[in-house]
Amino acid sequence: MRKAILQLPVLLLLMAFSAARAEPPATQPADSPQEKALREQLLKWDTDAPKMSLEAFRKTFHTENEREAVYTDWLAHEGWECNKTEQLIRDKWGPEADAKFAAFVGFSTLEQDRVCQIKVDGNHATVSWDIKDMKPEQFVKIDGQWYSDVHAMFDDWLKENPTMETDRRSTGKIMRTAREDIDSGKFDDVDSFLADFKTKWENPDGN
Repeated sequence: MRKAILQLPVLLLLMAFSAARAEPPATQPADSPQEKALREQLLKWDTDAPKMSLEAFRKTFHTENEREAVYTDWLAHEGWECNKTEQLIRDKWGPEADAKFAAFVGFSTLEQDRVCQIKVDGNHATVSWDIKDMKPEQFVKIDGQWYSDVHAMFDDWLKENPTMETDRRSTGKIMRTAREDIDSGKFDDVDSFLADFKTKWENPDGN
């Protein structure tokens, strides 16, 4: 589950979650050993991301210079907050509710990660999803460990959004409020939650 908050790269890098892991369906071509290793890593992130500290989550991204690192610090924080919200929705209302939330913010679910397409070329890989408007994500393997490769994607992000480094909307407060509202029992189901969440998302200042 990599994805973008309303077309920003932040959620191109996020994870969907579940307490369970699974092999791809039998109808999907079998993964090569390298593809299988990366898919297992993606699914492990799916399970572990909501429980990670912010510092640990930040370490799942690879950067190669200060500019990329500064942007990724923000990116990781946004993803970290969203991960926790998605997991709470999944725990409370199930995978179908998770899918509705994911469709709104523009990223993949655990079920979609199980069947994503993985192409490995040495220590580099491209992961893609059959999801409208969701672009492939690049990964890099360093010392036997896969990372989300911000360095490989950064220039493309800049071409799409030249002001992305200065126009950085923080969604952390919205995500935290959403979790508080869910925990308080404010909503009967995910549909009533999403109706409220969309209003806050589109009008973060209440205007």
